[in-house]
Amino acid sequence: MSSFAKKLKKHFSSLKRQSFQSFEKIENEASFTEDKSFISQGNLKQAESLGGMVDKISISEKLENEASSTDKSTISQGNPKQVESLDNMVDKISTSEKLENEASSIDKNSISQGNPKQAESLDSTVDKISTSKKLKNEALSTDKSSISQHNPKHVENLDGMVDKTSTSVQPENEAYEASSTNKNSISQVNPNQAESVDSMVDKISISEKLKNEVLSTDKSSISQHNPKHVENLDSIVDKTSTSVQPKNEASSIDKSSKQTRSLKKSTSDKISTSGKPIRCKAAVCRAPGERLVIEEIMVAPPMPREVRIRIICSSLCHTDIDAWKLKNPTGIFPRIFGHEAVGVVESVGVDVHEVTEGDTVIPTFVSDCGECEDCRSKRSNLCSKLPFRLSQWMSRYETSRFTDLNGNVIYHFMFVSTYSEYTVVDVAHVTKFDPSIPPNRACLLSCGVSTGDGAAWKTANVEAGSTVAIFGLGSIGLAVAEGARLCGATRIIGVDLNPDKYEIGKKFGVTEFVNPGSCGDKSVSQVINEMTNGGADYCFECIGSASLVHEAYACCRNGWGKAIVLGVAKPGSQVNLSSYDVLHSGKTLMGSLFGGLKAKTDIPILIKRYLDKELQLDKFVTHEVKFDDINKAFDLLIEGQSLRCVIWMDK
Repeated sequence: MSSFAKKLKKHFSSLKRQSFQSFEKIENEASFTEDKSFISQGNLKQAESLGGMVDKISISEKLENEASSTDKSTISQGNPKQVESLDNMVDKISTSEKLENEASSIDKNSISQGNPKQAESLDSTVDKISTSKKLKNEALSTDKSSISQHNPKHVENLDGMVDKTSTSVQPENEAYEASSTNKNSISQVNPNQAESVDSMVDKISISEKLKNEVLSTDKSSISQHNPKHVENLDSIVDKTSTSVQPKNEASSIDKSSKQTRSLKKSTSDKISTSGKPIRCKAAVCRAPGERLVIEEIMVAPPMPREVRIRIICSSLCHTDIDAWKLKNPTGIFPRIFGHEAVGVVESVGVDVHEVTEGDTVIPTFVSDCGECEDCRSKRSNLCSKLPFRLSQWMSRYETSRFTDLNGNVIYHFMFVSTYSEYTVVDVAHVTKFDPSIPPNRACLLSCGVSTGDGAAWKTANVEAGSTVAIFGLGSIGLAVAEGARLCGATRIIGVDLNPDKYEIGKKFGVTEFVNPGSCGDKSVSQVINEMTNGGADYCFECIGSASLVHEAYACCRNGWGKAIVLGVAKPGSQVNLSSYDVLHSGKTLMGSLFGGLKAKTDIPILIKRYLDKELQLDKFVTHEVKFDDINKAFDLLIEGQSLRCVIWMDK
């Protein structure tokens, strides 16, 4: 080993010992906070050390960015020499930074024994760093006296720029350049090169000391009486993390610490509620016909094959009103109503693959499991695995996911219960859809519009040019009219006691109107039979009245007429037909639950029709209220003033 190499090795060993001694000393002084007055033991030297670290580390990046964004237009336009001077200064700084980057990118690891070309490469590196420092000094020594004296603000602006540049080009950047030099691979080099290497080592040592002082601070030593001090220390560490990141590929600083901190931050930013109960607001009905009360409840996490949904908005269906009025034993309370909504999946239970967290979904009261024989068949939408029934439980487990704050059970409604900020629904009752459709329109497809439109489209299969009679022009009846219009029916006769419904019905395709109160001694069926010369091709009962089912059946055309029942009658209602008429008329009487639609396949079709401006969803929404005003939505529907009232959870 040459004498120079031995000398260099001895120098590195000495430097290493000094570095460890300095590091231990600084580490012992590192229990600090940004509030110097709070440092224990009254050690003012620690406060001074902290100030230096914070200034060097946390301010460097900010000043560098501010300096680069200085607007030269603020310099006086009346003196071209001033602008030229400033441009010259900026050019020198720009050239300086370019040379530094070129120098730092040279792979000094490739330097080996006795290779003049490699030694020349190192010489070039040293020269570029030297030139870089010279250009910086020239730029920073710009004679500000040449700047116009007429506008002191210009001089102040230039001072700010010079000061910022001066601060930003301190040894922190130079240390990055020097850190890429592999001194162990340098041998047989001239003394000037060794001196340059020593200088680089000194800069690395200073930079690493500052970084380690901040990052090794023991936060536990900070007094617990002032949490702000801990917060300040976290801020310092974050700034240090930013300032020590590599600025080019030649930097030897390990990136893993940044990646770890980034991962922890992203995890802490999103506090997961998955698998935990959620406390939220819900509109609870505790007795038949009583006003709903907004109260806080607990929503349990989903069980296997269930999803928990954050509700965006709901709409009010007349079925909610009917159930709200029911008394015991049919009515079950306390209960959370609502079955038309749009929401976002918050979490999923085990074995849920159809949707994932963040998906926008429509919950439906009918299931579509996709597994049973009925769901696999095109002839039915009635799931036999999870059949519809008037139950207060979840469809799969016969239990509730709702409790009040005292732990008492709150019951579900139609397997959905959307008048809550969060609800749990079986995945068979959930349909994922394109969120490009507004939620206050998509929620209508959860029940009403889908039921009416589907009854005309799927159940009755209305043919073009046919005649349709609709008993009841509420939302369901108007949706039937809309569906019949889309199918090409030429005559759509609306039947309703409210004469104002005729004008409303025209918007959805109604062409004629019958008011039962104006029929005199004739029944509605007789009037329609006369109007149609023998009866309508398709008749839809949309009220929920056994007597109107008889009327709808009576005005169907013999031979091929179809009477479709959509309305929900009171429990125990009976329809009595003459077996003679059934045999000799050749008519069909059928029910239509959810319009005969399979939710997961047919709802996306309806959404596309809306986006293609075929299906008119907008006209159904007559009112919108915030969640706290949900009782107003009930009042509007009971008084016949609204078709669909949308209830926003966060407005």
